Amino acid sequence: MSDIEDYAAPLPNGGLDPSVSQAHEEFLRLVTVPVLINREKGVDVLGTGTLFEIDTKIFLVTAKHLFDGEEYAKVAIPASPNDRTIAYLNDNKLHLLGDQNSKELDICAIELRHAPLVEYVKRHWTCLTLDDTTTPASAGRFIVCGYPSSLSSHRKNGNDIDVVTKIIAFYTNRIPPPPNAERPVDDSIDIFLRHCEVNRSIDGEPIQSPRFQGVSGASIWETQSPPGSFWTPRGTLKVAGIQNANRYGEYLRATSWDCVAALLRQASAS
Repeated sequence: MSDIEDYAAPLPNGGLDPSVSQAHEEFLRLVTVPVLINREKGVDVLGTGTLFEIDTKIFLVTAKHLFDGEEYAKVAIPASPNDRTIAYLNDNKLHLLGDQNSKELDICAIELRHAPLVEYVKRHWTCLTLDDTTTPASAGRFIVCGYPSSLSSHRKNGNDIDVVTKIIAFYTNRIPPPPNAERPVDDSIDIFLRHCEVNRSIDGEPIQSPRFQGVSGASIWETQSPPGSFWTPRGTLKVAGIQNANRYGEYLRATSWDCVAALLRQASAS
């Protein structure tokens, strides 16, 4: 699928204004968090997450499969968007959600309980609330934003090796469940979105899509018209799902926000 014109129409506010694109990009950078893993050779990108504050509790929402086969004690996030310091997640609680058949869904919420980490997150990142979310529309315009590991690089920092992450964001649209999607497919859980080898960036330019390792766990953002005459990025972007699988050049698969909301309600009440 290389035709990107059908979902590259002008934004609801009338066009791909550079100031609008820049505001969207800056907002997404403050709420989209690389999930890191400290391996023997150095720190690598494991996936992508989003921070939420619900009932005074802070949660990192991402895909559960990121932690399959990994040592949880070595998983971390940057202390701030521009900081080399990383904070490990092993002292924090991992919440999972099962469906009606007690099968765990590919989403998780990590409740940040370590006081210094919570303080850093509140000071340097932007935490979303349930007001920043929506049930995904059957049609419309969506943005995927994350940290592909193929775009990251490493640099020497004393005796350690730092990872330098690069964020990517592009437009897409919903598609019917592809015939080659892994079964089972549940319309109340699964969202499928177009994934082209060439996509449209949020500034309207075509970009070559990287391999998607590292983007798993990223939020799927639905673009909406502003609720009033006052435009803000936060008012026009709503989290509609969490990305957890892809077939390069064909489709992305995500878990609907309704499932994530159920997980967060369960986690915040515990």
